[in-house]
Amino acid sequence: MNVSPISIQIELSHLFSVIKDGSIILGVIIALANYRGQKRQGAIRNSLDALDLFWKEVTSEDLELWQDVYFSAYEGAGAKQGRFVVHLKDGSIEQVPLTNLFVQEGTGLYIADARLQIDDETEFQDLTFGSVRKIAEQLNWICYQIRYGNVDLEIICNDRLS
Repeated sequence: MNVSPISIQIELSHLFSVIKDGSIILGVIIALANYRGQKRQGAIRNSLDALDLFWKEVTSEDLELWQDVYFSAYEGAGAKQGRFVVHLKDGSIEQVPLTNLFVQEGTGLYIADARLQIDDETEFQDLTFGSVRKIAEQLNWICYQIRYGNVDLEIICNDRLS
C-alpha cells in the first residue's frame, strides 16, 4: 500500500487542527469555570462586607427601637393600619403614620415626652426615630445588592438575624 507524503501531511494537519480546536474549547471551559468561581468568591466577600457594615452601623439600641416600633404598629396595640402608637405623658395616645419615620431631613422623627410601651415601668423620654430610617436604608442597600447578584442571599439570611 502506497501512501503519498501529501496524504500524510494532510492527515497530520487535520490532526493538529483538531487538537488546536480541542485545546481552545478546553481553555474556554476552564476560563468560564474560573470566572464563575471568582464571581461566587466575590459575592461571598461582598456578603461578609455588607454584613460587617450593617452591624457596624446598627447598634443594639437601634434594633430595640426598631422592634418597639414594630410591636406598636400592631393592630392589637391599638394602631390603625399604616400607623404606630405612641403614648404621650398626658395620657393620650397618638397615631403616627409610619411614613413619618422616613423623613429625609435631619435626624428623623422626634416626639418629646413619649413612650412606645403601654406598661408603667417604661419612662417617658424624648423619642428620636432616626435609627429606624438608618436601618431601613441599610436593608434597602443590602436588598439592592441581592437583586443584582453582588452578594450571596444564603450568607445574608444565615447571619445573626436568624
